[in-house]
Amino acid sequence: MSIDACAALVERGDPDRFAAVMAAPVAARGRLFVLYAFNLEVARAPWVTKEPMIAEMRLQWWRDVVAEAAAGRPARAHEVAGPLAALLREAGLPVEVLDRLVEARRWDVYREAFEDGAAFDAY
Repeated sequence: MSIDACAALVERGDPDRFAAVMAAPVAARGRLFVLYAFNLEVARAPWVTKEPMIAEMRLQWWRDVVAEAAAGRPARAHEVAGPLAALLREAGLPVEVLDRLVEARRWDVYREAFEDGAAFDAY
């Protein structure tokens, strides 16, 4: 569970963001890799199964990871959960923002069309 694992995940899963992080100041790279790795894990949750309930469970797992880290509880054993918990503790990131990121992905679980432009913007 390290930033290197997060960097490798971002390099494989989102090469454009990996390149963007490599262009960022060295001091910011570790944090960015952790956040982008978290984003990748959350973004793929609805797409790794055809069962909505399983996808919902995966997303809830990530919500729990964030909530537990914010409460100061030990990190779960996962290559992204550990560095994310450390980042939340060290940087004092707003937990609400990460929770909203997970919540937004619930829309992908059911793969429904947006009703209008406002619904798309809200997503």
